[in-house]
Amino acid sequence: MELTYSITTKKKTFDLIKPVYLLYGKEDLLKEEILSKIISSALEPSSKDFNLDSLEGEELDGDILLNLLNTLPLIGKRRVVVVKKSNRLKKEVRVKLLEYLKNPSLSTCLVLFSSGAKRDSSGRMVIISPSIDQAIRKKGELIKCSFSSDYELSSWIKNKVIRSGKKIDPTALPYLISLVGTDLRLLSMEIEKIITYLGEGANISKAEVETVVVPRTESNIFSLIDALGVKGRDKALGFLSSLLRAEEKPSQILFMIARQFRLIWQAKVLGNQGYLSGDYYATSKELKMIPQEVKDILPSEKSILHQPTYIISKCIKQAHYFSQERLCLVIKQLLTTDLTLKNIKGEKEKGLSLELLVLDLCSEERR
Repeated sequence: MELTYSITTKKKTFDLIKPVYLLYGKEDLLKEEILSKIISSALEPSSKDFNLDSLEGEELDGDILLNLLNTLPLIGKRRVVVVKKSNRLKKEVRVKLLEYLKNPSLSTCLVLFSSGAKRDSSGRMVIISPSIDQAIRKKGELIKCSFSSDYELSSWIKNKVIRSGKKIDPTALPYLISLVGTDLRLLSMEIEKIITYLGEGANISKAEVETVVVPRTESNIFSLIDALGVKGRDKALGFLSSLLRAEEKPSQILFMIARQFRLIWQAKVLGNQGYLSGDYYATSKELKMIPQEVKDILPSEKSILHQPTYIISKCIKQAHYFSQERLCLVIKQLLTTDLTLKNIKGEKEKGLSLELLVLDLCSEERR
């Protein structure tokens, strides 16, 4: 059987423990959350020290694995054996694992972690191996640990906040994502910081997020371009200075600025045609309504449509600052600065070139 993380969140516990689970996908934090549920459902708290083993797949010996899987539980009804990086199991271990899965122990719950599925030469999605994947489908469950939509990410954040006894305002949620990004561990840490800062009673507003969360590089790039959009020279120089003080390389800063302006260009095209409004909560629905012939004219690899919702929403809003003509001038100036940086050796001198770029883009002549 195959499940998604969203389905498993509806379960407080795993009432019927399967002999094997395969947790796969890019979000390790979601795997840990599901593993915690499995362990609490399968083991008595007093028996964890005796009946829980965690192993790394890369250097795992097949005989050691089989021995643990076939060992009877102590002071309890069941054992849990966790194998991380199971997609890196050696061939001989995979052979023994496949044989075990034909008749797995009913007193042992095997939990396998894998980074994700890949297509083989025939086009099939493979996690560990076709035969092992199929054996797990028959005897246990495969659970995909990733989000298939921005709605699921937003729900995860809301639920995490609710479990802490608070709520998060609708305007604060997308703002938090815009500052932190979609890395769940970073989001989790920042949410905990905000909750600690608030203390008892208060809910999370945009103001609290702004006070507590330290913006990532990407967020400072957004702020820099906002300032460029309104010709805010001093603010733009301030954000550039913050990036340089954070020891970001000038060439990398220029790359991120250029990437953002390429996305803004695409957002301008889609916004002018009425396909995207810039409303964070409406974006997912709006993307589904864009005709294929419109999608085909966008870049295949660096399309704005492949970006997270919070970036798309931000690009649409930033596109309002720039006319098509001004965007052309900005992109030309970025290209000129890129050529300049390639002919300068010192990082300090390159930083000065970026400051000249900001001054040029904020100049009255370009209004």
